[in-house]
Amino acid sequence: MGVYEEIKQALQDIVAPELRSLQTEIKRLDGKLGLFTTSYFLKWRPWRREAIL
Repeated sequence: MGVYEEIKQALQDIVAPELRSLQTEIKRLDGKLGLFTTSYFLKWRPWRREAIL
C-alpha cells in the first residue's frame, strides 16, 4: 500500500465516525425543532393548524 493510500485510509478512519456522530446529532436536533414548531403552531397559532398538517 502506498503512502497516499495509507494517509487516505487513516483520514477515513478518523473522519467517518465523526461524520456519523454529526449526522446523529443533526437528526436529533431536527426532531427537537420539529416538535417545537408543531407545539408552537398548535399552542400559539391554532387558526394556522392547516399550515403544518
